[in-house]
Amino acid sequence: MKITHPVFLMAIFATGLMLFACSSDSPSGGGDNLDDPLSELSSSSIYTPPPESSSSAHIPPPPPESSSSTYIPPPPPPSSSSTNPVCGGNEYNPSTYFCSGNTIVAKCGGNEYNLSTQFCSGNAVYAKCGGNEYNPVTHFCSGSTIVAKCGGNTYNPSTQECESGIVISFFTDTRDNRRYRTVDIGTQTWMAENLNFNTASGSKCPNNTASNCTQYGRQYDWATAMGLVSSYNTTLYNIAAANHRGVCPAGWHLPTVAEWTTLTTFIGANPGTKLKATSGWPLGGNGTDNYGFKALPAGYVEYGTFLDSYPDIGTRGLWWTVAEYNANRAYNRMMSADVGVYRYGDSSFDHSWTKRDMLSVRCVKD
Repeated sequence: MKITHPVFLMAIFATGLMLFACSSDSPSGGGDNLDDPLSELSSSSIYTPPPESSSSAHIPPPPPESSSSTYIPPPPPPSSSSTNPVCGGNEYNPSTYFCSGNTIVAKCGGNEYNLSTQFCSGNAVYAKCGGNEYNPVTHFCSGSTIVAKCGGNTYNPSTQECESGIVISFFTDTRDNRRYRTVDIGTQTWMAENLNFNTASGSKCPNNTASNCTQYGRQYDWATAMGLVSSYNTTLYNIAAANHRGVCPAGWHLPTVAEWTTLTTFIGANPGTKLKATSGWPLGGNGTDNYGFKALPAGYVEYGTFLDSYPDIGTRGLWWTVAEYNANRAYNRMMSADVGVYRYGDSSFDHSWTKRDMLSVRCVKD
């Protein structure tokens, strides 16, 4: 059946006009999309939920699950395993260092020491001298005074002196309060000058002049040097005791041949040159005096001549030993301007010196 009612037709016409008007207002600007009804929905027509505000609480993601499904927090960073002590806020190795106050100090030869009163030199600990450090190789401490060593040796400045690198000691003969110089040579201690003790008889000054006793010491016949009566100048004594004192001070004795040999053996080559004084010898015969012995050419007093005679003063030095050659002669040691140290007359012709002549005496310490 065909619908032709006028009212119905008017309704259809009105609906068409409304659809045309809507398509003219769309943002696409035309009616090209009329055939696609979904095109009428723009992107702005899709609902999008608003973003969360900044004030909303943040919920962190859950921690990762372990294989056991139980969360175990990571361990704290490991602490230092060092057991070294601390000094001034710093660790140090106590096997090689120590702490003094707040200062780390190297040990001295493996030992600790007091920095206020001690110091370290060459891996050895020394006490400061008067509050000061010093070089112990070249100096030493005497009381509170730093003193230079003498030939590399220490000594007592109150009782000893240093002469050309040689330590000179002193002792006083209580018999006449005369002061003597002494030296240590090897294992022995010798007088560093000739004995000058005035006996009642049997001794004289060289050339019978008092000033020569000051320079050279006195000279003694053998019996007087031995502390014996004069008859032993012509009689055998046959000494057997060691350390025969004779005319020497207490604690000293007249040397044996063996003690003279010990002296010269220790010195070695050219003992005469090394024992003689550096001045006082003629003919270019001065020595080097390496040991402070200071041998001088006192000569000797010859017995039996008119008013005695004094041969070789200024050219030879002669010293008694305790050893006898026979009843009238005894062994000695001699130095000359042109030769070394020897036992006078070391030949088949003569081995000794007449006991009644007067020679010098050097005492050796007991």
